[in-house]
Amino acid sequence: MGYSNPTPLVAVFVCCGDKILWIRRGIEPQKGRWAFPGGFVESDETPQEAASRELQEETALVVPAELIQPVSISSFTHMHQIWLTFRYHLDECQPIQLTPEAVEASWFTEEDVPLSDKAYPDTEEQVREFYSWLRKGEFAIRIGFQKARRMHYQKFFLRAGYPSRD
Repeated sequence: MGYSNPTPLVAVFVCCGDKILWIRRGIEPQKGRWAFPGGFVESDETPQEAASRELQEETALVVPAELIQPVSISSFTHMHQIWLTFRYHLDECQPIQLTPEAVEASWFTEEDVPLSDKAYPDTEEQVREFYSWLRKGEFAIRIGFQKARRMHYQKFFLRAGYPSRD
């Protein structure tokens, strides 16, 4: 009898001031809808390496894996998926090179986000919370799960200089 293990996936909030990079997906699932860069973790890479690779494949942004910081671990047990979400901050919003995986890209403030055309509407609460953290410059790491189409999270707020590992 084989195991039915969840599939690990990654997503990246690329931030610039009070804006986050959104892409219009060029491939399924959710083709034509707005989302964040992301995708599957491959067997020979760490989650941060997967986030860096997906970011480059979808937007041509080259970001070293070690500079990508964790934001969230979310279990979607009904879909057999675990999403590891990261963030990366740019000093200036850069033009994004379009790819077959991202047919449009834009930097959106919270007020400008096309939520009615969002790829994964169940995550709106978490997206709004991240924008709030971005405005405040205070971040946490969320660990949660989806139950009855609602996300439940425990938050671990980060103190200045924490976490750190040398």
